[in-house]
Order: sequence, then structure tokens, then C-alpha cells
Amino acid sequence: MDTVAWLFGRGLSIGCGLSWNIPTGLTDLPRGEKIRQIKADLLDAMGESCVDLSLIRQLLGLLSQNQTRRRQHLFVTTNWDFLLQKEIDNLPDTSWLIEGFVHHLNGCVDPSTNGYRSPFLLPEDSAFERPWTVEANTAFNYLLTARLFVVVGVSFECATDRALLHALGASRGNLPIGESDWIVIDPNRETLDRSCSRIQGVLPNARFLMEPCTFSEWVDKSGPAFVDLTRSI
Repeated sequence: MDTVAWLFGRGLSIGCGLSWNIPTGLTDLPRGEKIRQIKADLLDAMGESCVDLSLIRQLLGLLSQNQTRRRQHLFVTTNWDFLLQKEIDNLPDTSWLIEGFVHHLNGCVDPSTNGYRSPFLLPEDSAFERPWTVEANTAFNYLLTARLFVVVGVSFECATDRALLHALGASRGNLPIGESDWIVIDPNRETLDRSCSRIQGVLPNARFLMEPCTFSEWVDKSGPAFVDLTRSI
């Protein structure tokens, strides 16, 4: 079974109208109180009328149309929201999605999150703050076996995300990730270049297709590069 790994950052949430940012007034709060207020604020923002999940439905439709028996998809996100999971929960069939859910590496504001899931991590946390939970370990091991990656708005700028990338590079050995293809989607050319540079720094044999557009624009084109690449795996 071949694995296509999707790494979602804020690009997906922004494409759904969730342009939420951490409120500036939380800077000096104790860590626990800061997390509590972030969760409450983000949950409120997810319920606002401007949030539209049609982009996610369009993506899931695209994947279903191009699905084969020998391919599975892995959804991994650094986001705290669970917009993607909400739409997955409405699908009649998730056999094409590894574990049937989104792996949240930095925690999630979903109040139903259980003890197997990753704890809440802040952008300023050090790499040592990330414990290797069941969720994180599972996602990491699947990532190592992926031949194709699609990166949506993940810049690997914060310490915890950079540490994940370096761990993948250090573990690549003769595994598929060492010779993998990466589609990197970001409308900001500077951020796009920086993301690819960081990935190649730890995976020197990786190949890149850079897409300087929003995720909405890419999905509207039916992800032609994704369709072409998946035909070869």
C-alpha cells in the first residue's frame, strides 16, 4: 500500500474563511491560562458565519475520485482547529484515510480529544515540549513510508515543527521518504521558497513541485500535479 501524506498548516483553515490569529492580549498570561483562552476563542471563531467548509468537501471529493486500492492518504496537521475532521466524520467511507482521522501534532481544541492524542503546543514552545504520544508516533511512522507529500501552508518556522522535520530527516535511512516527491502550496513566494529549502536541508534527495497559489486555487484546478504524480505511484 502506497502512502500520500498531507501536511496541513493554516492554508487550509484560511481557505475555509477561518483567518483567526492568537489574540495579542494573551502574551503575558501563564501558559495554562493562555491555552484555555486560545481554545475558547478558536472554538468561537470556528462557529462564525464566515467559515465555509466547501473547500474541504471539494478536496475530499477530489481524493475519492482518484482513489485506488493500492493507495491510502495520511492527514497530518499543525492546526488546532478541527474543521477537516468535521467533514471527514460526515463521510460514508473513510477506508482510503489512514486511521480514519486527522493527526493533530500540536494538539486540538476539540473538547472530545482523548489521552491518546497530542497535547496542546504553543508556537513559542521548545522542541522538547513535544511528547511522543500514540498519535504523534503513529503519524511519524506513516510519514517515513510516504512517497508523495502535499504541504499546504506549513513553513516549519516554529521550533516544534522544525524538530519534527529534522527527526524525519534523521530517520530516513533507506525508507521511501528519502526519495520522496513534494508538492508545496503557498501563495507567498518567499515563504514557499523557505519551506522547500528547509525540507531539502534534511531530505537532500527529495524532489519538489512548487505551487505559488492559494489552496483554494489549487483545488479549483482539481490539483492537476497531484493527479499526475499519483498515477506513477
